[in-house]
Amino acid sequence: MSAHDNKGGGPRRYWLLAGGVLLLLLAVLGLLRFRRVPRPAPQVTQAENPANGGVASLRGWVEDEGGFRVAGARVLAFDSRTARGPASPCPSTGADSRLFAQSCPEAGAMLEQLRASGGLEPRPLATATTDARGDFTLKMPAGNYHLLAEVRGRPVAVVRELGPGLSQARLAVTATANLSGRVVDAAGGVPHARVTVMALEPLRVLHELETDETGAFQVAGLLPQARFGLWARAKKDTPSHAVAEVDAASPKVELVLDQPE
Repeated sequence: MSAHDNKGGGPRRYWLLAGGVLLLLLAVLGLLRFRRVPRPAPQVTQAENPANGGVASLRGWVEDEGGFRVAGARVLAFDSRTARGPASPCPSTGADSRLFAQSCPEAGAMLEQLRASGGLEPRPLATATTDARGDFTLKMPAGNYHLLAEVRGRPVAVVRELGPGLSQARLAVTATANLSGRVVDAAGGVPHARVTVMALEPLRVLHELETDETGAFQVAGLLPQARFGLWARAKKDTPSHAVAEVDAASPKVELVLDQPE
């Protein structure tokens, strides 16, 4: 073999080796690309102390307005008997003992105490997160429940009064609604009053805001089929409150602050 052949063989062997390595890398990448990825199972949190009636399994899904499944939504189940929160402390509630059914100083004081203690919102009995197909599974004691779906902490769908024996539920996201109102006292509109907007059944804090210079406020992104509790309080030396129960179809709401004695 000539010296010229020996000199040319080195570069050829180098390119052959580089080509082989490149083909090997392409083969590995192809295997990784087409490898089946296992679908993550729904994340389920079971109630810590199931009732003696046993644990029920409820399956369902969350879908948007177009009928497409929603992945990553948080689904919460609440006992329908306690989902509204505490009864009203107002002296003359009569047969209607709902917390926001009547405004009185005692109602505002109760809400302040509940908020300070962290007991304003009832604790869900079970939670789950929808998987890549929008499906979820809840395991909880048999009973009557309200289901709430949240996306990034915002309620997007609700189903109420699911009875025992039901094994499947559908939560559909609906178009949102707006709510406007005004906080007033004996002198007129109250500027910079604090307003808390809460969903009822289940009781959840949705928005915290302040009124403008005329006492007006507006809230967007509410579920149109839900009812809401409004809690207003003024920034004064002597606390004054107002509560009301409304729905998204209500006309402009007026919250009249109680007059401190």
